[in-house]
Amino acid sequence: MTKREHIGKLIQAGMVRSRTGIQTGSQRMLEIYRRKQNNEDIIKISEWFSEYRGKLVPLSYDLILDGAGETIDDTIETFMLISRLSRPLILNLASLRGYPGTEIVQIMEEYEPGKTVSYTMWNDTVINSLIAIESVVPIPRFIINILVKRKTFLEKSVPKFVTKIIYYLILLQKTIYHLRYGEYSSKPCWIVDYIRKISASKRYIFRKLGFY
Repeated sequence: MTKREHIGKLIQAGMVRSRTGIQTGSQRMLEIYRRKQNNEDIIKISEWFSEYRGKLVPLSYDLILDGAGETIDDTIETFMLISRLSRPLILNLASLRGYPGTEIVQIMEEYEPGKTVSYTMWNDTVINSLIAIESVVPIPRFIINILVKRKTFLEKSVPKFVTKIIYYLILLQKTIYHLRYGEYSSKPCWIVDYIRKISASKRYIFRKLGFY
């Protein structure tokens, strides 16, 4: 497990980003995924990284949506966990998929046989959309407390274009953070090449103007 003192040393050594997998805020789902963690530890780690705000890309969290057998109560637990994490943050959201022959695939087939849609697009439910929005804009606590009591509403579908908009807002957020700290490893090569050309042109112009 990450220790507080390790973070500062890693930043001094050149670390510009960090990523952790929480997958879910539901203890029941964690048991299905066989993950030994608890929400309080995740919150504590988020607080440690927030102390270094401005020195590296915000801590990135991997999150699984639409888990096999996941109930609205499970998803609400995840929503509540995300709302408690220190800011800023980045969420890497994925709909659950598994490798053929693994135990998790057997569980998935039991609940949702034949599910093959891309893992990059989660189900168009209100609760999934709210979790995604939390990545970009924190939702006020009093609104969250009202929403989690309306489970039927949270299970309703939203238009697909809304999910797409939120998806691209998250991508834009990630891109801005990564460009700010010069971390290009997760970006397409053509974007990196374009940015480098712009940077090289800027340096050339500044040298000609006598700024370098």
